Amino acid sequence: MTSPYLSRRAMVAALALLPVAGRAVAAAPSRDIRDFGAVSDPGRDQQAALQRALAWCSQTKGLLRLEKGGVYCHSDMLDLDGGAIAGMGATLKALDPNKGRLRVTGSGARISDLTLASPATRRIQAYSGFGLLVQAASDFTLANVTVRGAATAGIALDDAHGGTLQRILVRDTMADGLHITNGSSDISVSDYQAINTGDDGFAVVSYDRPNQKGRRVSNVRATRLTITDGHARGVAVVGGADVTVSDVRVVRSACAGLYLNSERSYGTFGNARITARRVQLVDCVTRKGINQGAVHIQGRPDCSVQRAGADAIACSTQSVTVSELEIDGLGPGARAGVVAAGSVRDVRVTGRRGAGKWARPAAVVDPGVRDPGAVSLKIS
Repeated sequence: MTSPYLSRRAMVAALALLPVAGRAVAAAPSRDIRDFGAVSDPGRDQQAALQRALAWCSQTKGLLRLEKGGVYCHSDMLDLDGGAIAGMGATLKALDPNKGRLRVTGSGARISDLTLASPATRRIQAYSGFGLLVQAASDFTLANVTVRGAATAGIALDDAHGGTLQRILVRDTMADGLHITNGSSDISVSDYQAINTGDDGFAVVSYDRPNQKGRRVSNVRATRLTITDGHARGVAVVGGADVTVSDVRVVRSACAGLYLNSERSYGTFGNARITARRVQLVDCVTRKGINQGAVHIQGRPDCSVQRAGADAIACSTQSVTVSELEIDGLGPGARAGVVAAGSVRDVRVTGRRGAGKWARPAAVVDPGVRDPGAVSLKIS
């Protein structure tokens, strides 16, 4: 029979788990940016002082406080491995747009109330041109972060997991606003705004190239997205599994406002279990000759690179639900309000036409779709 009383040894072990009165839990250290020799100056390069401060933050996992409204110039890339930055409304200003990147790695990074600015005027392909790169990182938070100008994407999540992005503004980039790629997972985005991005406003992208790991981005939840005057798609998912977007407004995107596809030209995976709710698309597909729908859903039957595991190499687009959709006008390059094409199955779209002018069909299912019965497009 088990005794209802704790043994002396068990009681000692249990007490050891309780906090001891008067013994404070050690708080993370905090320091001001001035402690490292960096001061607000919109015209002076402070690369060395900034990286000293970030190195301290990385090593101690402490809190680095910037001067309220300060401007700090840097001539090369910056790195943060964990730790926290309280931006206080300050700006990190890149002097060389080809080396403007702030990279976040490791676990537990927190960045708040910070602007990253770059004078980029042309697009490059190198990772050094991002505004903010979160790479091989986990358990991170970005809050009240603004990116103005970047030679590539404004914010990129690369092999990033368990991240929260809140109140984000990206504008005037040379590539995507937010680019989520390379197997990133468990990402939450809320209150995101993209203006005049050089490519997609919000993009989930998984490549099937030989030099990639072959993992789809998964478990992304994004709500309250506003994307205006982007130079490609509004919301693009080209290689995503279990992705949900809600309360989305896309205005005058050059290509599709909502784009779910697998692209042979770029070597991207297909999509599975994609949900979009309460989506408003205003005058999308402004680029003449693009021939996409304001909502464009497409897939392909096979990938460029074959790998073991059917789910990992699936390039069709399947299990898509779009509800409470409003299409308010079409741009000159739009083929229809909604287009389903290529290798797709289990696609359901319900919505209505808004007050904008219409001269094209509300919905089109391409003759090439193998099973048209697996596609239901109801636009009233």
